[in-house]
Amino acid sequence: MYYDFFGLRENPFSIVPAPDYFYLSERHEQALAHLMYSLQGGTGGFVLLTGEVGTGKTIVCRTWLAGLSEQTSLAYIINPSVSEIELLETICDEFAIPYQSDQDDLKTLFELITHYLHQNHYQQKHSVLLIDEAQLLTPLSLELLKLLTQIELDGQKLLKVVLIGQPELLALLRKESLLVLAQGIHARYHLLPLNYKEVCLYVAHRLQVAGCRLKVFNRLALKELQLHSKGIPRLINLICDQSMLAAFAKGQHQVSAKIVRQVANEIQGIRHHSALQQLIQPYRAVAFSCIAAAIIGSSIITLTPPASQQPIKIGANDSWFLPLFNEQETIKISAQSKQAVKDGSPVGSNDNREAHYLESIITNSRSPHQAMKNLYKLWGYTLATERADCHTGQIVGLRCLRDTANLEQLKTMNHPAVVKMRDTNQQPYYATLAKLYRGVELLVDGSHIRVSESWFNAHWTGEYTLLWKAPLQFKEYLKRGDQGLAVSWLSESLSLLQSNNVTITDHFDLTVEQALKQFQQQEQLIPDGIAGTKTLLQLNLKVRPEQPRLVFTN
Repeated sequence: MYYDFFGLRENPFSIVPAPDYFYLSERHEQALAHLMYSLQGGTGGFVLLTGEVGTGKTIVCRTWLAGLSEQTSLAYIINPSVSEIELLETICDEFAIPYQSDQDDLKTLFELITHYLHQNHYQQKHSVLLIDEAQLLTPLSLELLKLLTQIELDGQKLLKVVLIGQPELLALLRKESLLVLAQGIHARYHLLPLNYKEVCLYVAHRLQVAGCRLKVFNRLALKELQLHSKGIPRLINLICDQSMLAAFAKGQHQVSAKIVRQVANEIQGIRHHSALQQLIQPYRAVAFSCIAAAIIGSSIITLTPPASQQPIKIGANDSWFLPLFNEQETIKISAQSKQAVKDGSPVGSNDNREAHYLESIITNSRSPHQAMKNLYKLWGYTLATERADCHTGQIVGLRCLRDTANLEQLKTMNHPAVVKMRDTNQQPYYATLAKLYRGVELLVDGSHIRVSESWFNAHWTGEYTLLWKAPLQFKEYLKRGDQGLAVSWLSESLSLLQSNNVTITDHFDLTVEQALKQFQQQEQLIPDGIAGTKTLLQLNLKVRPEQPRLVFTN
């Protein structure tokens, strides 16, 4: 009756990984591309795929495995929590390498595996060892795997080792004893949770595959789902499954936000607080009078509650993304303070309330990590503060650009950025420049501040760090003679803009160079025919409209 009620052929939200239900988000697509590319050329070494529990590592892995050729010999280990000898025995079992019961010493097993890899090489086969839950490996086991990847013949390494694990694996590889191994990882990807838009598409995809044609989850329900699941597919499945059962029990064909909230709280064991409690809790240190004024809207200062999960549109050409704050949740610098800037006085000298509030939030912004965390969230990534750095960006396909500029130059680059500011005592702090719309909108710690351009220029040092989307395998620049996936993306992007001039290719030839020079001239860049960071950044603005921007034009 349940299936008939929703028009289902089967359960759309089973937590058992199924290839038919795999929703290929941009992040999962990149993870899959990293795994697929890792086998090209047949060279050995380590490949790393990490992510939180439930983010979809296993289904990405199974999708990758389904596409392996017959020329690939695979050993798949799902429980590596064994001794070093047992690990080698398991590898032999998976590769179907025969050994006797008295051949259970490391030296003999290692020689048997070496002989097997040599035989595969002579038969032009690739040898791949895939280890799931790799965070359970001991440092000694990892050292043993490193030795296996160093087996060579005819100048080629014979074994590819793919490690799939939780973030604890990254911490394990940071140990000083494993630094050499970590440096030998030539492809790595960290799979982050889904953002709001991806959650909506994920739910719709699974319902459609299961045969459902009803709009089961309304917009508010999906917002609650994003909030409580934090974008983790396994949690999404659990909450959706139980929410649909609850709606069925009530005779409702559509799941409401209230049902999702109740189910999520039951699953996660979280006590539901009222909206007022959620607002007041983060600001116990702030005077009660200021909180009350913020609630009734009678003060210039509006305290910002924890990050809102409601997607909004900032401009006509903006795309949906998960913002940090609502438009109404803004701290506005008063006209009196703006006049103080023009007069050369420090902001807040005529408004003690604003000065006190700004001083309190700046205290927590002396390090750039919180500002970087806010910047990642504008891109749809939720990170722990200590992991919000440029290294994490490379893992998920984002690169950092650090430089100095003026506000007009930042408008041209049109990407949100972390900016280094100075307070009234000339001490540095960091903010996230989120948007240029009716002034300058900054994210400082947990607050959203709108100021005038003159105030911003008076307090900004000119230093910035922005994130931008790099094509796969991009290093420092692309030039004629290069080849690979990054060149494919470049030629495809130029083809979209100049459809009559460019053929999609993975070779950077004269045609690609000429098209690139034409694009550089149009964008008032140096027309050198080399695709560096700023050229690719401007190209992104043309062909990747879904990215967060500072300024939106009609």
